[in-house]
Amino acid sequence: MDEDRFTTRRTSYLARITELRRSEAEAVAWSELGYSYGGIAKKMNSSKGTVKQYMHRAMAYYGLGISEPVMPDEEPPDYEPVGPEYLNELGDEVKKRWLRILDDQRDGLPQEWVAEIEDAAEEEHGIALHRL
Repeated sequence: MDEDRFTTRRTSYLARITELRRSEAEAVAWSELGYSYGGIAKKMNSSKGTVKQYMHRAMAYYGLGISEPVMPDEEPPDYEPVGPEYLNELGDEVKKRWLRILDDQRDGLPQEWVAEIEDAAEEEHGIALHRL
């Protein structure tokens, strides 16, 4: 199957099973094939900044791994929203990077979920989002 057909099908699937908007799902589908933000922007006829926003929303809700390419023999990531326990899986710098992304995307995410992550970051990890 060629990349365009694969991406069309994958986009429809991701938009159906996740909370991603169709454009975000398409960006994720292209990233699974290993495209950079610039490459995805060309494929989507969009800007690199717009693609970055799409990917950051997906990464905020589903974890940073959603932006990694999926090799042919690998299973795609679990497209379940990450919870507070995700913070325990990340090193200090990566944790701060993810929390910055989450903070930047907070308006487009479920507010109860954001509050849960924010509370865990502060109480269990000593990181206040408003200070990042």
